[in-house]
Amino acid sequence: MSFQSASKSTLESDLRLSTKRSAWLAKCLKHRTIEVGNNIVETVVIVGAAAAAEVVVVVVVVVVVVVVVVVVVVVVVVVAVKVAAAVAVLVVVVVV
Repeated sequence: MSFQSASKSTLESDLRLSTKRSAWLAKCLKHRTIEVGNNIVETVVIVGAAAAAEVVVVVVVVVVVVVVVVVVVVVVVVVAVKVAAAVAVLVVVVVV
């Protein structure tokens, strides 16, 4: 299998996935036409599974960010305590 045929196969696979995703999203989108003054505005409302998926993604991202921040704070505190202890030992050694 040459590189060109492998690339073509990958592109076709990606296109099929993209088409399936677009079809799935189209099922989950609800079009509404509303009138605002003299203008007619079409809005798109995400309904059903797509809305639930968006909420899950947002919650997961928030949880991951909070966990990363907590880990970073803990690491900084531990390093600060170790540095303070090392400085204290050096001060004691230099003074004595």
